[in-house]
Amino acid sequence: MRLHYVTSNEKKFREAELILHREPHTLPHLEFIHAHIDLDELQGMPEDIITHKTNRAFEEVQAPVIVDDISFGLNALKGLPGPYIKTFLYTIYPEGLWELASHYEDRRCSASCYIGLRLPHEDQCHVFSGHIEGTVVEPRGSQHCGRISWNNIIVPDGSTRTAAEMTLDEFSQISPRNKALSQLKEFLHNMESQN
Repeated sequence: MRLHYVTSNEKKFREAELILHREPHTLPHLEFIHAHIDLDELQGMPEDIITHKTNRAFEEVQAPVIVDDISFGLNALKGLPGPYIKTFLYTIYPEGLWELASHYEDRRCSASCYIGLRLPHEDQCHVFSGHIEGTVVEPRGSQHCGRISWNNIIVPDGSTRTAAEMTLDEFSQISPRNKALSQLKEFLHNMESQN
């Protein structure tokens, strides 16, 4: 089966490919194809946003699709900007997020990835999610997950380096995308086993 990974971000797809081809569950019978489509962003809760984006991608592609959406929140701001991180990054950049966080004693943050899967023989969207916690720091490291990213301001728990100071392979081992895609892989593996 061919699954279209819908994202306008080439680097996001490259990280996903690393994860999807990693043991366990390498899914040799599935082919993952990058579908470069920029989907509209619904406002709402992360689960509603990913469901909407996945259904829209399915309408566009008319084939099995995988869609992912990132959420990044500062504890001091009660989880904001959350699913609106892309707008924040393009408006105030990672430097602006750091400056905002630096005014608070609590610099804890979380990053979440929501993955949506829609298959042609089903009316529902399957949602998988992965989360990491960390601390916001002054930007350091080079971007490897998109044109602009929060990766250079988060030191994930258990690390002394920002996500941007790690190689893509290193970060993809602990990223929220890895955690969400691992659930997706298990789901697809179980689906294949039943056929």
